[in-house]
Formats: sequence, structure tokens, C-alpha cells
Amino acid sequence: MKKIILILVIMLIGSVTYAENKDFRFYSFGEFAYYPTLVDPYPNTEGIQFSTTVAIGFEYKFLFVEVQQTVNMVKSDKMMFQPYREKYYLRAGVNIWALTFEYEHLCTHAVSMNGNLGGYDKVSIQFDSRNL
Repeated sequence: MKKIILILVIMLIGSVTYAENKDFRFYSFGEFAYYPTLVDPYPNTEGIQFSTTVAIGFEYKFLFVEVQQTVNMVKSDKMMFQPYREKYYLRAGVNIWALTFEYEHLCTHAVSMNGNLGGYDKVSIQFDSRNL
């Protein structure tokens, strides 16, 4: 997963050269979120919940690939946070007309020594009338 993220970062930097190509598009986004009422079944996560998310991806005509990392944490002191879980997403698919055929892989890892917390593989077909 880290190799895929590194490759996409290098491609994102290199995309400045190909900015005039309308078929090829790179993007990135980030988020810092606050969850005042989130209840997480993960042990030792009592308190106010936060998360950070960073994602990068690219689109070429009707194909897309995106990787995303989310870190869940609790506030442990006035300006200190205690991370407890990382989530890695890989999404790839095809957009055709108003349909999206997508594959998604999620793996979650504990920041502590507890190891892997699980994940899933999902294949989906979505319909979006906004693309008509």
C-alpha cells in the first residue's frame, strides 16, 4: 500500500507537466474531522474522537484509481492526540455514462502492537443520474 501511495505522489508531482491534457487528471484532498458523539468499540478510545485523512488519485478518460489513508485518534491532553488506528483504502474503477463499476479494498491496522484489525474487498455498481 505504501508503494502505491509513493507512486501516486510521484505521478501527482509530475502531473504539472501534463496539465494541458484534459483526459488525464490528478487530484488530492485532506481532512481533519471532529466527532463529538462517536462511540468506537476499539479498546481504550474513550473521549473526544478525531481523524485525519489524506488521499490522492488520478483519472484518465473513464478510468480512476485513488488511495486514501485515515488515522483515528483521541485527544489525550490539551493539544496532544493519541492515534490508535490507521485505515488504508484503495479504489479503482470505470465510469461509463451514469454507471460506475468500482473495486474497493480496505485494510485497518492498529497503531499499537495489537496488529491487523481487519478489512474488506468490495465490488460495486453505482448509478448516478447527475451524470446523464
